[in-house]
Amino acid sequence: MLINYLVAMISEFFGTLFLILLGNGVVANVCLRKTKGENSGWIVISAGWGFAVFVGVLLSTFSGAHINPAVTIALWVAGIKSAFVGGTFWAVPY
Repeated sequence: MLINYLVAMISEFFGTLFLILLGNGVVANVCLRKTKGENSGWIVISAGWGFAVFVGVLLSTFSGAHINPAVTIALWVAGIKSAFVGGTFWAVPY
């Protein structure tokens, strides 16, 4: 049980890590000067964030893909997750 819980926490951490890394990377590529994607526009940013969400969810499938802490809080309020599990899931991205 503890190993499954640790695997879920690690997968949640890496899912959130890659979501933020890829999403912010594409925004930096579009907005910063002297980059290959300079002034590419909003469609590149949208596609990049879509890909980032896909990769984040793919990496955090062992945890149920609670990449957004609001999802974890909603599951805790609904009684689906316990306070300990919900609190830990909520704290992992930070």
